[in-house]
Amino acid sequence: MTELFLVRHGEVHNPSRLRYGRLAGYALSEQGRRDVESCARWISSRGARVRAIVSSPLERAVETADILRAELSLQCEVRADPRLIEAESRFDGLRYRADFWGHAKRWLERGHADEAPALVASRMREALRSIADGTRDAAIVVSHQLPIQYLQVSLRGVATVRSWHRRPRCETASVTVLAADGATLRVREYWQRA
Repeated sequence: MTELFLVRHGEVHNPSRLRYGRLAGYALSEQGRRDVESCARWISSRGARVRAIVSSPLERAVETADILRAELSLQCEVRADPRLIEAESRFDGLRYRADFWGHAKRWLERGHADEAPALVASRMREALRSIADGTRDAAIVVSHQLPIQYLQVSLRGVATVRSWHRRPRCETASVTVLAADGATLRVREYWQRA
């Protein structure tokens, strides 16, 4: 059995309050860096033998992985896995709730759709299974809110994951601990800073 520490990246510096999704150029805030350091201390307290660290290729996730690697004095390199990337959204680049017409226009545009939650959950499961197959002890995996939440919904046994399903907590710099046993993944624990 492999233990996977599925970490949501730390808080992002986003003074314009944009939906940044897959957009480049969004790094961690100072608070986000401190929160990731707290996350590292919690993972360290677990006594797990972490042998791998894998991250979404987006800047904020890679930065989170680099902080975790340094804080935990891990000897392995951070690997990027595109399957861990944020869910694709037609609303990237728009302000939260402040741009009503922009949201309405993008909602109606053809060829501009969101990535299906079931596909997000499927690619996350595939990525986590391959990471677990590659290590015998523990691994840290850094991803984003929606992919982590859609994965958790799918692990509840829901036939088809939908965007309107009630999603579990997933705060920035939080950890969802998973047990991977062959093709089986199950949630063991959730941690977020106090």
